[in-house]
Parts: sequence; C-alpha cells; structure tokens
Amino acid sequence: MQVRNNRRLLEWVRSDIEDDPPSNPPTLNLRDFGFRYCGNWLSQSLCRFHEELIADLESIKTNRGQSICRIAFRGAAKTTWVAIDTIKGAIEGYDPYTLVVKDSEPNTVKDLAIIADHLEESPQLLADYGVRITNRSASSLEFSNGSKIDAMGAGQSPKGRKHRGIRPTKIIADDIESTKTAVSPAAREALLSKFRTDFLPAGEPGRTNFVFLGTPAHLESAVQAIRKDREWRTKEYVAIETFPTNMEMWRHWAGLLFNLDDPHRDETAEAYYQANRDDLEDGAKLLWKERFPLKFLMSKYMGDGVAAFLSEYQLSPWNPATAYFEPAHFDQAQTFTEWEPTYKRFIMSLDPATGADIKRGDDAAIALMGIQESGRKDLDFDSKRRVPAMTVAAMMKHIRERKIDTIVAETNGFQGLIVDLLEKAMKDHDAEVDKYNKEEIERCRAAGIPTGQLKPKLHRPSIRRIEHHQAKETRIMVLASPLAKNEYRYKAGSPGVKAAHEQGKTWPSCAHDDLLDAWSMAENEASKGWHIGGMR
Repeated sequence: MQVRNNRRLLEWVRSDIEDDPPSNPPTLNLRDFGFRYCGNWLSQSLCRFHEELIADLESIKTNRGQSICRIAFRGAAKTTWVAIDTIKGAIEGYDPYTLVVKDSEPNTVKDLAIIADHLEESPQLLADYGVRITNRSASSLEFSNGSKIDAMGAGQSPKGRKHRGIRPTKIIADDIESTKTAVSPAAREALLSKFRTDFLPAGEPGRTNFVFLGTPAHLESAVQAIRKDREWRTKEYVAIETFPTNMEMWRHWAGLLFNLDDPHRDETAEAYYQANRDDLEDGAKLLWKERFPLKFLMSKYMGDGVAAFLSEYQLSPWNPATAYFEPAHFDQAQTFTEWEPTYKRFIMSLDPATGADIKRGDDAAIALMGIQESGRKDLDFDSKRRVPAMTVAAMMKHIRERKIDTIVAETNGFQGLIVDLLEKAMKDHDAEVDKYNKEEIERCRAAGIPTGQLKPKLHRPSIRRIEHHQAKETRIMVLASPLAKNEYRYKAGSPGVKAAHEQGKTWPSCAHDDLLDAWSMAENEASKGWHIGGMR
C-alpha cells in the first residue's frame, strides 16, 4: 500500500515540477542528505569511520583528482555511504558521470537496481530537487539534469567510456576482488594489472576522483597493493580497536555458549555474561559498538576461529605460510568408541581419486558424519589410494553397515564415474537380493517348510553430485567455525581420524588435503551451506 501511495505522489510531484523545477533546491551536507533521503538504509548511530568517510567524500567533491582508499570490515556500511554520495553527486551535478565497479557485473547491477528503485520511490527527493531518472537499464541510469551512473564488473573494460563528451568524473571500485580471485595468485595479478592499466586511465587527470573500498581477503589481495601505493590516501578501520583485558573469561564464556551437552547453553552463557559484564568488557574499545557489540564480536572470534575472525573483522588476512586451524582443535578433541544406534542424520562424503593406476594420484577420501539431535557431529574417515572399483567397494561396505541418509560426492570431470559405478553397485546388490529371496521362497515352498529369514535390501541413500566451482581453500575454510565451537567427536583409534588431524594441523602446507576436502563437503551438507556469503 505504501509503495502504491508513493507512486501516486511521485506522479503528482513529477507533473507539477516538469514545467516548473524547484528554483531553490536544499543545500545539505552528505550526512544530512543521507538521513533525509536514504534514512531507511541507515542505522541511527554513526561511528568514527562514517564521520571520517563522509568528511573525505565531501572534501573531494571540490578538491578534484583525488585517489582515496578506505579499508573496513564487512558490514561497516562503506558501500552504503558511498552509494548515498553517488546519488547526491548525480542529483546535484557535481559528479555528472560516475562509474561503479564491483567484483562481477551481476553484483554491480544488483546494487544499481537498489539505487534506482529507491530513487523512483522517493517523491520527497524529486520534489526538492526536480531531478528524475529518464533512462534506466540494468547497468546504467540517466537523469533529467544530464547526469549518468554506469555499473560494470571488474572483468569488463571501461576503455572509451564517455558521457556527453566527458570521461567518468568519479570511479568507485567497491570490493572488486571475489573470494575465488583472492586465493589465486594468477587471478590476483590479472585483476590488479587490469585495474591499473584499464580503470585508472579511464578518468580525467586532475578531475576524476577514485574511491577504492575493500576488505582484504588475502595477504596479497588487490586492496593490500593499493594500501601500499603512495598515490592513494588510505585509512583502515577494524571492528575491535582494543581487545578486552580478560580474554580467559571470554574463553570460559565461549565454552558455556558452545557446550552442545547443555540444552540451555544460551541462557547459561548469558547468565555468566550478565554476572561478569564489567570484567568481561574491561579494556575493550570498539569502532561501532551499537551495530557490532562486544558480545557479538567475541562470539565470532571464539566461534568462527581466530584466523577467520582476524580476516573478516580485523583486516588481517590469513597467512598461507602458517597453519590455518589451531592445533588444539585436534589435539584436545573429544572421541567416541562406537557409533550411536541412531542419528538425526548420517552423511557420507567422497573426495574421489580417479584413474586405473593405484600407484598414481591422490587418495580417495571418505568422510562419515553422524549428526546427533544436539547438533554434535561424530566423525570417522577412510582414506586409501584406490582405483574406482575399490572405492566403490569401500563405500558399499559403509552403506551395508549403517543407515546412511545422504552421499555427497565431487563429480567434476571424470570423477563422476565413481558415482555412476556406485549407483550401479547398489542397483546390482538389490537385484541379487531380489533373486536370492525369490529362489529362497520357491525352495521353501517346494520343500513344504516355512520361509527362512530373507536378505534385506539396502537402505538407499540420496546422492548429491557436487561440481565444485569454488577454490578448494575456500571450501576447507568452512571447517573453522564448527572446529572452534567444538562440535565434533572423532572415532577413537581410527587411522583415518589420525590422518585427517595431521592434515588439519598443517593445512594449507600439508602435502595432501583430500580428507579435509571430504570433511568440508560433509559439513556443508550438514549445514546446507553451499553458498558464500544488498549493500553492506
């Protein structure tokens, strides 16, 4: 209803101003403009990062030809405030041609659609300025005052782009590096080279402003290179500016919060927090405590793993020369001796090794995961250098021994062969059972004796074929959070568990990571997390 009313009001305002545009549009700074016209995008509180970013954007409005880089953790609303400045620049005309670049064209187009939808449903903005969108496409907006906003992906070329004879007056590079690009040395180098050779020359010297926004995902990511470039004025903002003094108390709190044996763990942890709040918060200094309070940040720090937290919130990406997972996650792990009689769900995952020669290639890694009602996960691993037929035989053994609900298998390229062979083996097994049972029934009937015990058919699990498009490093990193939360128990005395732990303690420098890859597939299936990841 509100949208319909806004549209009616918009049409009335538009018809009223088309022949008589406002002669005295408001004179607002960026902060007031944002809260007046884009208030639904904003939190009521601003932090030091926002105040400084707003001041910097205001400054380069008149002091042209600047290159500024602002590095902040995800969720800090850096994209939001730069988008508000983009709208203001187009409406007021001080940036008649803005080019917005993100990691991919779909992401840039999505953000541009958010801007366009907002403007088309903002009668107050139209009434105050008399400027409206006259031409809208998926990747471009043109305004009645002659301004234009274009959107494109980092893989596209800006060469030759002009609007009414001028080059872009502002080029915004907003998180131009995807996670997939960040973990590939060749992709990182290609992206940075393209940015420097294609995007930087696309502006007008002395007039075009460059705004680079990002969160480093790798020690050698593009934003890290810009950070070191003296041509750019760079500022950095972390979520926790000073960590709390009593970290041991926070570790105790985390032990209560992630204790899967306590069905009231949230209440238990909260009671401890409230009883010790002053001591827990002593010494802590946060950038934006209203949006990211200390308790939330410490739950991420303790629950996602230190490496993941430092990369996401502290601008300190993981160093591939060191181990990613904390050794204590494996050395102090809980164990079990026998599988539970029943589980909420049981998953088997496979990182296959293909090829007829058993002496070549990686091991075929199988992960077995039983998920309890509490959420705790029991794990065992089976890894040997096998030809496909032997891998299928091993998987069939596990299927016969326990009720497996889901099988997850990597099927990139020829690796799908093993799944095909497994499906055939299950079908052949049931056909043999049917044949045996039929012959047994007929034999007993002919002998005039009661039918003996018949062979059961397999419990047929569903099969998920996974074609990986993410980098393996990205897939394996998903284990950080459940490891930090102590969600796993491991089969005592299992050689497979020992091998998996050895890989985990030295990853990514370990010689083999097949068990970790199989483990991550089971974890993703357990959490249904087959994705990564509006304006942030």
